[in-house]
Amino acid sequence: MANHPLALYEQLLRERGDLGERLKDPAEAMRVAHSALVAALLLGAFYGFIMGSFSLLRTGQVLNALTSMAKVPVLMLGTTLLCYPVLYVLGLLGGASVSAVALWAALCCTLAVVSLALGVMGPIVLFFLSTVDSYVIVKFMHVGVWAFAGLAGLKFLRTLLKRLDPALSGNGRLMAGWMLLFGLVGMQGAWMLRPFIGHPKQDFVAFRHLDGNIFEDLARDLWRMSRGRR
Repeated sequence: MANHPLALYEQLLRERGDLGERLKDPAEAMRVAHSALVAALLLGAFYGFIMGSFSLLRTGQVLNALTSMAKVPVLMLGTTLLCYPVLYVLGLLGGASVSAVALWAALCCTLAVVSLALGVMGPIVLFFLSTVDSYVIVKFMHVGVWAFAGLAGLKFLRTLLKRLDPALSGNGRLMAGWMLLFGLVGMQGAWMLRPFIGHPKQDFVAFRHLDGNIFEDLARDLWRMSRGRR
């Protein structure tokens, strides 16, 4: 597999059937993990800049875009680091034999796929950001894009694990529970690191107070939308 992070994607998507076998070699797994992680963080930063461009397009203020550019890679890497030990330990308890290095490489490749999905959606999102004035609608648009990217990544992970360790991928309850955990940790992590978008009518802040949770916030926004508010 190519060392260059951007050259990784074509081989990652075209040869994923053979990737599971390659990751069984610890040296190859570490090399793949490094390339995939770099590619994931680069594209994650790209999408982070787009997330923060809502204020930039309306007020010319670039700080939200720059902070989101840093926050998205932190969110992706932090969520993966927190959830990785859970999948590894539960997999071993469930009879899997996958090595810690191979599983880490598989998760790094999954992050690369998630970032790729975010990256290809970036120009479309930027188009809508330039034409939509509602902050709430923009927020839900980003939630939808992240959900799409996350599902694409998890589907890739299931396919990869079938080659890497069928005992792990075949445990439906374990994988479903871990995927749910990964999603919840990611959502709460995003809440802790907010704002990513930045409201154009509010002063810039790098972080907000840790009150409430993302589910309450989305429920309030749905209520506002139903009342015709932005």
